[in-house]
Amino acid sequence: MSENKSKKPLKFLVLTTQRTGSTWLIDRLNHQSEVEGHEELFYAKKRISPAMAGCDEYPRFVDKYERIGITRPIKVFSYLNGLYKRSGTVGFKLMYSQLKAFPEILAYINIRPLRIIHLVRKNHLDVIISSEAAKSTGLFHVSAHEGKTEKVQLNLNTDTLISSIRRLEKNVKKAKIILRLNPCPVLEVAYEDLRRNDEEFNKVCRFLGVCTNDLNLESNLKKRISKKQSEVVSNYTEVAEILLNAGYESLLTG
Repeated sequence: MSENKSKKPLKFLVLTTQRTGSTWLIDRLNHQSEVEGHEELFYAKKRISPAMAGCDEYPRFVDKYERIGITRPIKVFSYLNGLYKRSGTVGFKLMYSQLKAFPEILAYINIRPLRIIHLVRKNHLDVIISSEAAKSTGLFHVSAHEGKTEKVQLNLNTDTLISSIRRLEKNVKKAKIILRLNPCPVLEVAYEDLRRNDEEFNKVCRFLGVCTNDLNLESNLKKRISKKQSEVVSNYTEVAEILLNAGYESLLTG
């Protein structure tokens, strides 16, 4: 047996926020033979179509429980127990906002031996660009089998830009504090590092006890925006000036 492979399959959770490449990460994990990676199981809306990426063999919480009332914590625990009873290395993606809406999940992971992957995106300007591009086109993910994607041209709101960046920073800091107080093992990984180097994905797999001898690096998704910031943002000069004045020049990549 490989030294990377745990005797008992580990259960995991990917904690993150929107536009961090989390769907892509979950999908890559789901491509491994011993892993079952689920998308946002605590998404507020019912599933109406098959998932574009990841595993969709377990219903969302809202699909399973329409009426919850005061028994919700019990149902959340039961729901998660059902998920983690599935065979293999099983996990799902949880957004910061979903953890806030379902604080009982935090109580669950305090008593359940899970592995937590904290996925962050270092460049908050890229998060904002990705979010605005998704809103303007209605495309939040792009299939790897699709042809050329629609050209995106954005005009960012410079009045709210700095406050948006600071809000993103604050949310990540809050998540880090919560995770420091949690007994579960935590691995923090950055989207940029995962894109740049396959060794980062290997590190995630090792953390989950997944054999890294023959990893499948494929995904059902492809990157939505591959152009430079300045080619996507029409008011880039104004954006750059504001970020420079606010001390966020490191977010500017040209």
